[in-house]
Amino acid sequence: MEKDCESTLLRRELIRELLEGGRSVSELSKRYRLSRKTIYSWKKRYEQEGLKGLEEKSRRPHRSPRQAISQEWKDAVFELKRRRRNWGAKKLVAELKRRYPDKAVVCGTHRGTVVTSGGHDA
Repeated sequence: MEKDCESTLLRRELIRELLEGGRSVSELSKRYRLSRKTIYSWKKRYEQEGLKGLEEKSRRPHRSPRQAISQEWKDAVFELKRRRRNWGAKKLVAELKRRYPDKAVVCGTHRGTVVTSGGHDA
């Protein structure tokens, strides 16, 4: 938590020097040992969000691919899997695409994830 506070204070000081001190981005990048790209991104965040934009942001994704499949859709997949126990993921996906042509079934690289997880998230 203390590191976040220090980072925020550093950003505030840097932006203050940039906007009020009349220093160039190149000069500040050398002084603070930061890339110009980083300074420009902080400046943009400050212009868009004010001081709040200089605070640490979470790097956690807004949504997880594992949560992208609704329970209703999982139930349909597992019901088909229950009826056709000897079918593999490739065949099940082909059947789901045939039954639900207007619905995006699954990405080809992940087609076995739901099908082979046996009702549990992998």
